[in-house]
Amino acid sequence: MEDFDSLVLFLFIGLVVGARLGEVFFYNFGYYSGAGFWEIFKIWEGGLSSHGATIGLVVAYTGFWLWKRRTGRGLKRRGPPEARGFKFLEYADVLAVCMPLVAGFVRIGNFFNS
Repeated sequence: MEDFDSLVLFLFIGLVVGARLGEVFFYNFGYYSGAGFWEIFKIWEGGLSSHGATIGLVVAYTGFWLWKRRTGRGLKRRGPPEARGFKFLEYADVLAVCMPLVAGFVRIGNFFNS
């Protein structure tokens, strides 16, 4: 798992961006379309979505997979195509752990936020 650090960075960014955009598009699109574009970046004022976080994790993982296939960093250069890169589901267990944790943390946050 030499790519674990890069994967965690991709997933963290995808989680935060996806959670915020999920809140913007799923719940308060009318407010953010009228309030201005820059209000979207004020995550300290609240508004994150677990649905958007899950979508963000999947998109970030897909982006990581495409980045690794395109750059070929850390991948074998010889052999058949399936042996040169890692398969899409190779790190899927990381996603399988992250998504329920995200949902759990959101529910805990909802409990304390009332």
